[in-house]
Amino acid sequence: MTAQAGLIAQENTVDTDAVAPALVAVDWGTSSFRAAIVRADGTILRSMSAGKGIAKIPGRDFSQAFRQLLSSWEAELASLPIYLCGMVGSRQGWVETTYQECPAGFEDIARGTTRCKIDGMELRFIPGLHRYDNVAGHDVMRGEETQVIGGMTLGRERIVVTPGTHSKWILTEGQSVRHFRTFMTGDIFAAMRGHTILAHSMDEGSTLASPGEVSFEQGVRQGFRTNALMGELFSVRTRSLFSEPGFHAASYLSGLLIGSEFASGVALYPAATREGVTVIGSAALMPFYVRAAQCLGIDTEVVDGEASVLGCYRLARLNGEAW
Repeated sequence: MTAQAGLIAQENTVDTDAVAPALVAVDWGTSSFRAAIVRADGTILRSMSAGKGIAKIPGRDFSQAFRQLLSSWEAELASLPIYLCGMVGSRQGWVETTYQECPAGFEDIARGTTRCKIDGMELRFIPGLHRYDNVAGHDVMRGEETQVIGGMTLGRERIVVTPGTHSKWILTEGQSVRHFRTFMTGDIFAAMRGHTILAHSMDEGSTLASPGEVSFEQGVRQGFRTNALMGELFSVRTRSLFSEPGFHAASYLSGLLIGSEFASGVALYPAATREGVTVIGSAALMPFYVRAAQCLGIDTEVVDGEASVLGCYRLARLNGEAW
């Protein structure tokens, strides 16, 4: 697992013929911000990203921060519908939206969009999803549902994994999200690496994990097969104390946690071992999950980071916009 991106915004422009933009798509999470101007056929005309998530907005002045981040897009902000997904629609965000109940069809999610006009901008906040069952209780997501809508091949059942601070394993079927489960893998990795006894094992040069390390692969296999993860975590410390040749503490810790996540995900959705999984999300984290799946003999299909933008576009079309 790797550190979050920095705070410097990066903008990309696609060289196309003169075409009319149809919407602005925004994925605004806890730690990062991404936006794109999309034309009516789904082509991305311009895009930008910044490490300016909702947790980094002074005074929670989201409107001002939004305009500053997209200061060169004033004409588009004033004239186009703006679809926003992610934690920007949470209680800690700009405008809190409701949760749609699972199973949730894509049309249900589109109809649940919260519309409001703020500072002359036509904003569409995409709802999150809520699931409850008698075994695991409540679970929620915000943003991953839009990645699924944008990244999935429609019309077939598929298990989607979205790596992140709070990874999701999501069961889809046709144009709907049927079920999901959240795993705090990234959060636990950061906490264990920086705020426990294991921090002493992360010597200089080894605080970042690598999916190419033998230690990572060892951790994945051990995490997948163990039924005593709390004990295995302490082995990160003991192995580093006795200086095992080639041992890389951060990679092994990452592997243990991801391997344990895979064990739980496969137990929940056994079809993953037969049909594989689709991995959508962070380009920095996807290699870890793809390598972990390879170690465990699970096929993967990888969807690039534009999934949330395409999801906003598809929801806009379902709402009769972006034509």
